[in-house]
Amino acid sequence: ERLTPLRNLLVSTTQRYEEEIPKAQEVAEQELASATAEVERLRALRDEAYDKTSTGREEMESILSEQDRLNQRYKVVQGRLVDMEGKITRHRMDCERFVEELQELGFTLEDAQALRIEGSVNDWKDEQARLMAEIAELGPVNPNAVEEYEETKERYDFLTTQLADLDTAKTQLQAVIAEMDKAMSTQLYDVLDVVGRRFQEVFSQLFGGGTAQIVLTDPDNILTGGIDFYIQPPGKKRQQLTLLSGGERALTVIALLFSFLDYRPAPFCVLDEVDAALDEANVERFSSYLNRVNKETQFIVVSHRKKTMEAAEVLQGVTMVERGVSRLLTVAFEDVKEDLA
Repeated sequence: ERLTPLRNLLVSTTQRYEEEIPKAQEVAEQELASATAEVERLRALRDEAYDKTSTGREEMESILSEQDRLNQRYKVVQGRLVDMEGKITRHRMDCERFVEELQELGFTLEDAQALRIEGSVNDWKDEQARLMAEIAELGPVNPNAVEEYEETKERYDFLTTQLADLDTAKTQLQAVIAEMDKAMSTQLYDVLDVVGRRFQEVFSQLFGGGTAQIVLTDPDNILTGGIDFYIQPPGKKRQQLTLLSGGERALTVIALLFSFLDYRPAPFCVLDEVDAALDEANVERFSSYLNRVNKETQFIVVSHRKKTMEAAEVLQGVTMVERGVSRLLTVAFEDVKEDLA
């Protein structure tokens, strides 16, 4: 009887356990399955987190490496920036100095910008080097250069004015010379025409015929051209004066001289042995012609030819009575004729 309650408790407990344990087991199994699934999910999340963490670490390391590289580049760029700012400052100061120099030279910045210089920078540098070399060759700077320049410029202006005056005078003189040349050419044409005709007449009288011509070598430029003489003695061919014999040349020149005297007579004329190369017949013609033309001109003839002496009116002779002593003898043919008569 005392065990009955215990037996009943045991039975009830056993029945309860038999009923509740399967349920609890089923619930536990469900919870275990749920926990297992949760564990698997958490494991997957853990693995995924590990993967992400590894990738993130690598990305972080890459980012840190890139950051270090960019920091280094930043430092380099910062250094270059400082250098560029220094250069910009120097260039700005140079520009200001250049602008001041341009203003001192009388130019503005706009004038300088409007200039267009051909060539490359190297060409400009070469030109600059050349100009600097030329400046160096000039030597030291002359402090009085401005005053000397003003004096030289004043002298240059004066000489320029004088040169202009000289050019004007030159033009006027050239005009006068041209006018004189024209007048001289006209007069020379007229003289040669008259003398040429008279030359032909005198030549015919002295030679007993033949022709003589005065020919211009350059009729268009009579003052600068030459004159040729074409002579044709009787019975001979026409030829230049230089091709004649000595006597023919002498007589031709005598004819030319008488032609000039006929154009413009002279009070007296001195002939020094012009008949030396003439033969006796031509001497006679020469002396006869002298007697025909001595009305307007008095001839003083130096001669050793008898025919010429016979044609003279007065003879002036020089003889040596004693050695070293000369004596002048004068004979007037008119007086001799009167004495003979």
